[in-house]
Amino acid sequence: MVFDKISQGTPWIKADDSIIEADIDLISFALWILNREEETLQCDNSDCWDREGRFLLCKSLAYRKGQWKRPVLDLLLVQLIKVMEEKIGFPLLRRKPWGERGEMAVWATHDVDRLMIKYGLLLKLPVWLFFAAKQLVQGNKENGRYWLRKCFRNLKSREDSIYESIQKLAELEKEHRLKSTYFFMGLRRGISWGERLRYPISNPKAKNLLRHLVGDGNEIGLHPGRYKAI
Repeated sequence: MVFDKISQGTPWIKADDSIIEADIDLISFALWILNREEETLQCDNSDCWDREGRFLLCKSLAYRKGQWKRPVLDLLLVQLIKVMEEKIGFPLLRRKPWGERGEMAVWATHDVDRLMIKYGLLLKLPVWLFFAAKQLVQGNKENGRYWLRKCFRNLKSREDSIYESIQKLAELEKEHRLKSTYFFMGLRRGISWGERLRYPISNPKAKNLLRHLVGDGNEIGLHPGRYKAI
């Protein structure tokens, strides 16, 4: 178990003169880990939901193993890279990515998991109300009020906070002459069994944003997931 190896400090990398072996499948671990910083609420209340409202913190394996506040995947990658650097005698973490043009560079990428919060709003509202009722019945008033506020806020507002935040991010990057890669989900109808309700890539707002991003010199990629993409 990955978290057991981390908490116990168990060695998981074996290296000899010709090969490096790892007892942890980092790719598989990265695909399912649920304690990434952008997904969890950094609080001490085990009844906290993740920022996307998908699961309770206390339900995550990272929380049960006492590792939910640690960047576990990053720590494992750093350990592996250090072993690789020692074997090849070449710095991987502090290399010059642009040759002699600069000491450092930044690769900016964005996963567009959600694009339009108002897309399918009539389907989302009953789910949010159910979450609110469940939390209130269980005595979690703050979490219950969170879901209620989310319902009323999106019913009242004519703006789409998620869509506009992506536009503002693109404008900010353009202002600072930063190019990025945006990974969009390629759902045909905006919904799948694995990913639930998301957004259709053929939606006019999605197409408009794609044209805008490409026009500013950004790259577009496909965000993989549990669905059949276009």
